[in-house]
Amino acid sequence: MNIKNANNKIFTPTETTLMVATIIISTFIVAIIFALYFNDHQAKVLAVILAIVGILMGYVVCLQIRQTRRFAEQAAELVEVNEQMRKLAKIPNENPNPILRVDRDGLILYANHASQSLLNCWQSQEGGYLPDDLRQRLTDIVHSSVEIETICNERIFQLTFMPIEEMDYLNVYGRDITERKRIRLELYQLNAELEERVKQRTAELEAANNELKDFAYIVSHDLKAPLRGISQLANWLVKDYASAFDEEGKQMVALLINRVTRMDNLINGILQYSRVGRLKGRDEPVNLEILIKQIIDSLSPPTSIEIIIEPALPTVIGDKTQLEELFQNLLSNAIKFMDKPQGHITVGCIDEGTYWKFMVADNGPGIEEKYHQKIFQIFQTLTPRDVRESTGIGLSLVKKIVESYHGRVWLESTVGQGTTFFFTWLK
Repeated sequence: MNIKNANNKIFTPTETTLMVATIIISTFIVAIIFALYFNDHQAKVLAVILAIVGILMGYVVCLQIRQTRRFAEQAAELVEVNEQMRKLAKIPNENPNPILRVDRDGLILYANHASQSLLNCWQSQEGGYLPDDLRQRLTDIVHSSVEIETICNERIFQLTFMPIEEMDYLNVYGRDITERKRIRLELYQLNAELEERVKQRTAELEAANNELKDFAYIVSHDLKAPLRGISQLANWLVKDYASAFDEEGKQMVALLINRVTRMDNLINGILQYSRVGRLKGRDEPVNLEILIKQIIDSLSPPTSIEIIIEPALPTVIGDKTQLEELFQNLLSNAIKFMDKPQGHITVGCIDEGTYWKFMVADNGPGIEEKYHQKIFQIFQTLTPRDVRESTGIGLSLVKKIVESYHGRVWLESTVGQGTTFFFTWLK
């Protein structure tokens, strides 16, 4: 158990045991003296006196032990604090970065070993002053830390001045950022060089594209004149010398006219394709419901094919001529390749928030998945031209028009059931 004294201090069990033992010994001594030498009254008085003396002696002994223990604990704590202070005092000197302490006048109160290169550069030391340019900045550093870059012996240091308001001085933490600056400069130079190369390559690519477009336009335009002459000559032969040809000769002349017509269609397709990038008209609001009805009228589909225009087609912004070419190619392909007795073609649109998603669906023969990308390439057809006449430019033209307006085009198809072409158009 623990016993408390008058000051509410707790005695340890050892202290309590020693005090009780002292009282017992004192009482025993009183009893012996009482029995051997004194009468009853004297024995009682002496016993009381000796008991009080014994109690006081036990209490004094306990206090002495407690004081001794307290002194020992304080000495151990002092040793531990001194060790911690010694370790803390070593931290700044062991730090590889400069650490200084300066007062408000720029007087250097402390500098660790790593600060020596700065001190040498400043021609200063502990007890000396910071350079004038840094001292002038100290007046601006009041409540928050400030970072300042300085150059010493071709090395760049970043100094962080941190005010300690209660002590009216500043701690200065330095860091050598030379390598970081060098790397940043190299990255900046590399980015600048890369941007310059990209600009140069872009300019070269644009020039090459323009030359290619001009070449395609000029060549196609120049080819039409001799081709027209061949066509006229073939037609004259048929009209003026029809009786001179046998059946095989007539077939050969007809084949010649057919090939001339195909070549003329190809040239027109190339001109049309090159014109998309070269001659873009004025963007304007285009009512697609009206435009598509006009296109259907111009195509004059057979009565066996029904074309449905879903309600509420939007008005979009774009070149009206190119939008007409876009829908005309999609609809004419659906009509041309229809293989069902009763054909159905649907034109619709879905609002996707920032853009419109258009679709042209048919119940035609469908397209195998392996051809889904090929059909958008120029001059590519899925059937021989002798079986079904086609230039192979229509869908590539559709793709080029859509992409020129930052959209995309794709298709979904099931062989034997039909095909749906999709494309997006920004609002």
